[in-house]
Amino acid sequence: MMNKIKSDNCLFNVKGKNFGFSLQILGILIFLLANFINCGLLDRKLPPNGLFCNVLAKPVNCIEIEFSNLKIKFSENEIYPLEMVSRVEYYYYLNPTAKIQMLVTSEHRVQLSDGRFFLRKKVKR
Repeated sequence: MMNKIKSDNCLFNVKGKNFGFSLQILGILIFLLANFINCGLLDRKLPPNGLFCNVLAKPVNCIEIEFSNLKIKFSENEIYPLEMVSRVEYYYYLNPTAKIQMLVTSEHRVQLSDGRFFLRKKVKR
């Protein structure tokens, strides 16, 4: 009689098997996963758009990179589409045979595979 009362109080009971504990564990895992997604741990943000300058070259030359539109702009006439491999690795083509890799080493640094290194230009507020 006592066993029957315990099994009737269980949330889910199928042929004498108690699934209440398994559902609690599943609920905790779903709760933790939802918190990781909301806290930004799994958030896939693109680097911010901006103007990057090669300070090692004289005169200083700058490029404008739009990560949201996947474009790199060397001048008004030189605009190339970017091909995104990951959030930190991009490619663009100078011509059909010359493929240049662009690595975003930090939010403020960009390095091209042809040896050029660009730093983000500070915006005065």
